[in-house]
Amino acid sequence: MEKGFTLIELLVVVLIIGILAAVALPQYEKAVEKSRAAEALALVKTIGQANQVYFMSNGNYTTDLRDLDIDIPGTDAVHSVPCRVSKYFSYRASLNTASNDIEGIALANRLPINTRYAIGYMPDNTLKCFYKEDKDKTFCESLNLPTDKVWQ
Repeated sequence: MEKGFTLIELLVVVLIIGILAAVALPQYEKAVEKSRAAEALALVKTIGQANQVYFMSNGNYTTDLRDLDIDIPGTDAVHSVPCRVSKYFSYRASLNTASNDIEGIALANRLPINTRYAIGYMPDNTLKCFYKEDKDKTFCESLNLPTDKVWQ
């Protein structure tokens, strides 16, 4: 009698591996997105604190990152206000709240802009997560931040 595996045994193993992968992949994607958001949280907090220092010196918040005494990684870009764009986020010193319902003195907007979620730094030193769809609300809540739906 020859030793080896039958076709049924191999199919069962492949099926089990497929099921395990289907369960693990969403958790992996969520963990990767959380690590990206953690970087954005740190940078938006730095921008917000620098904008508060600017406010104490000048009496108003700036909308231009170049006015702040910090260096934010990424490339310069201009959308509605000057910003820095990295691989996953667009960073701004502040936004015109009349145009898009996002408030704050610093903002990290997940790219592509206005499609998923954004993290704002408020003048009262708190962070807030803005989202577009309910699946993104769940992600914002997993960051333990207050949430607000925008981009109707």
